Amino acid sequence: MIALALALALAGDARAAELSDADEHLAEVLSAWVVATCGADTVEVSWMGVRAELLPTFDEARFSGEPCSPRPSVRLDLLAGGERIAYRNLWPRLLVTPSADQGDEVVLRVRRGGLVVEAPGRLLADAAVGGPARVANLATEAVLLGTLTDANTVELR
Repeated sequence: MIALALALALAGDARAAELSDADEHLAEVLSAWVVATCGADTVEVSWMGVRAELLPTFDEARFSGEPCSPRPSVRLDLLAGGERIAYRNLWPRLLVTPSADQGDEVVLRVRRGGLVVEAPGRLLADAAVGGPARVANLATEAVLLGTLTDANTVELR
């Protein structure tokens, strides 16, 4: 269910419409890592902050850091022959779209004024963040409709 959508304008260069193979490879590796790390369905990389042709020749690229935060910070390690030859700290622009699958357990949340009530629930169908979600309250088995606010929470109407 993982889909990668790459909207690349690397290093903020408007002329980067034609990307080198190395640029595309780095963006794909970054996207796949963010998908796995954040549990996302879709990741759009709109700016990576580095141009592959400006980096030393490398065999492998590894990413680490905090890609799921509102201000992602990522470290790019470049390896040749298994040894780190260079690294870059990046602050890429990422649009991470998490989702949840049918059967996933979620927190059901109701807000009324200053009162917040939460209960365990289960998704009855796949849902995307910001979209409608059909859920069952695990305690009562009541079927409810809400909005998936993150991969683990449904805000009830």
